[in-house]
Amino acid sequence: MNAVQALLGAWVAGATEAQRFDAAPVWRWEAPSNPRAARQGTLLGLARDYEHIEQAVERLSRFVDAWEPDRHPRAKSLEGQERSPEDALAEALDRIGAPQAKGLFDPLQSAREELDAFIRHVRELVSHYAVIETQSDGAVIARTLVGWTGDFKSLWHNDLTPEQVRLHERNVRAALARRAALIRLMGVISVSAAKIALRLATPGAQLLVLPALWQFVRDVIEELRRAEAHSVS
Repeated sequence: MNAVQALLGAWVAGATEAQRFDAAPVWRWEAPSNPRAARQGTLLGLARDYEHIEQAVERLSRFVDAWEPDRHPRAKSLEGQERSPEDALAEALDRIGAPQAKGLFDPLQSAREELDAFIRHVRELVSHYAVIETQSDGAVIARTLVGWTGDFKSLWHNDLTPEQVRLHERNVRAALARRAALIRLMGVISVSAAKIALRLATPGAQLLVLPALWQFVRDVIEELRRAEAHSVS
């Protein structure tokens, strides 16, 4: 799973449901057979992923508000390492701002391609209405269509238990929260790149800065995941 797929979570943009849903993005979640496992495991994991995105957005905003050429905001790595994602981003911006810098696209080419894919997927999420499905044993037990204006229409399988209904409701909340976080993330990256470009004298700085900011978001989320895994172990 690449970084874009990890951020999208269960969103399948450009899904192959064209005949039924006009190619609307689909969020598909397979509920574990044990409802308690679904509440305490998978849904909790979705909420944790959402928090990681929100923390990355907040750290990026703080960095950009404090950053000036030759004045770097410092941050301590959550893992106790000396080099934090903030340090790595500051170094990347130094390279972009250096008058003699050449070949700036090469070190961040992978990040640029991922960012392009991320922007394309998020645009799909906001360009169509959304379909949110909850499955059990490979079969759809509930489906909610969310219109462009936020209207909901839900379809339910016969003989659902009250617990399954609640699971689908939680799934809908998780899907919409993830979509909102992704939209916010794309907006913050774009605005942050514009702010930094104004402080640099490098022609085309905004295009150079964008993949560096994407890499920062990746680094923060990965740092959060590793720190969380370390605390559990």
